[in-house]
Amino acid sequence: MRRILLVEDNHTIRHLLSEALREGGCDVVTVAGGLEGLRALQAKRFDALVSDIVMPDMDGLELIRFARRSFPRLHIVAITAGTYTLNSDLLLRAAAAAGADATLRKPFEMEELIAAVAGESATIASENDESSGS
Repeated sequence: MRRILLVEDNHTIRHLLSEALREGGCDVVTVAGGLEGLRALQAKRFDALVSDIVMPDMDGLELIRFARRSFPRLHIVAITAGTYTLNSDLLLRAAAAAGADATLRKPFEMEELIAAVAGESATIASENDESSGS
């Protein structure tokens, strides 16, 4: 069973994603922010990190950079919906440059998340977005 650290500041999204990952056969530890994620990574061993990018205390890009430097074999999945001022495509490209192995734009299908955590996907956008030309 893969141990996953899920870092997401939105309680509802964190709950939905953790349930989907558990149903996908993962052991999930959840935290609400980047600083908590940093502490969790230092305290326990994880097979994968799933991190939101835009968070109030420490952004996901910083967390991803730290995780990649400190745990080079850790599988990292970055997720974001972007914000009013930041384009989600730019954020996802920045996450990939920071060391994310896979990136997903919210909203996404739970199957996409499970596949990304398993290392089966490394796309910036879902296949639906690519096929629709957006």
